[in-house]
Amino acid sequence: MEQIRVLIIEDSILMINVITDMLQSDPRIKVIGSARNGKEGIKKVTSLEPDVVTLDMEMPVMNGIGFLKDIMKLHPVPVVMLSVYTKDGARETIEALNLGAVDFVSKPSGSISVNIREVKEELIEKIVLASGIKRGNLLYPPQYEPCSFKYTPSRKRSKIIIICSSTGGPRALGVLLSTLPKNLNACILIIQHMPEQFTPILAERLNRISLLDVREAKGDELLLRGKVYIAPGGKHMEVNREGKVLLTKKPKKHSVRPSCDVTLRSVLNFGERILTVVLTGMGKDGSDGLGGVKRVNGKVFVEDASTAVIFGMPKAAIETGYVDKVIPLNQMAKEIIDFAR
Repeated sequence: MEQIRVLIIEDSILMINVITDMLQSDPRIKVIGSARNGKEGIKKVTSLEPDVVTLDMEMPVMNGIGFLKDIMKLHPVPVVMLSVYTKDGARETIEALNLGAVDFVSKPSGSISVNIREVKEELIEKIVLASGIKRGNLLYPPQYEPCSFKYTPSRKRSKIIIICSSTGGPRALGVLLSTLPKNLNACILIIQHMPEQFTPILAERLNRISLLDVREAKGDELLLRGKVYIAPGGKHMEVNREGKVLLTKKPKKHSVRPSCDVTLRSVLNFGERILTVVLTGMGKDGSDGLGGVKRVNGKVFVEDASTAVIFGMPKAAIETGYVDKVIPLNQMAKEIIDFAR
């Protein structure tokens, strides 16, 4: 089995040495080089052609954002970021995910994290995952265009749409929400696997590019048509029989919280008005709840492998036998609109 060839882009020599030692302790990975800023990183990517890049965000000459803007046009490559766990760091991370980075790992203690070994296993896991991504699915730039579909909402009771996503989700959500109409006859609940520091920033960004009102769920609020509620990191999002959003810290499901399966179990009283959409992501969150959705005559759509950055969650959903349609991301909005009429 060929080793995964990794390029480290990081301005600190100390961090380069520590990260190199960490990664090469795994026999699947070989560090083939390093760069100390984004400009040098672009040259190294084109000459060395790594399988995966690890990317620091704060660097001189050209930072991580500048690197991603250029490399995804010139020579797309899977990128795993090393992010600072601050509000500013969260904004940069969300922007980087939108530009095509696959995933991120939070540095435990700032830019120079002497305790970076605490996230060793997480970083290695995400590098291995990123190495299997098809370069063609690292789309740049994502197309944000207002909804071009003619849509007249019906006078029927509004629908409830549950969207499940993980790795690659922030970008996919942007593409999807930017193409839905303001008067959509539905409310949308989004379960995106992401730490709590990042979900409010994700909600802000999606709200800027969507005609719908996107917000991070606060709990104890009624679901309203035309609104999008994002589950906060670290909390499950459920809906009671009165149509109120509840946030809980129940045990993790599939090692994640929020979990799509937890949300799905709570909305079954909506019956045939339920649509579950499973987008890109690793793991199987969402698949356990699909049987209940089908028993109450709800619908299930999943993203096609041709556009999913990671096909794990869609594939797990398909294997349940409960999926109604498998749809490329660029056609998903039209199918959702048809459902919500």
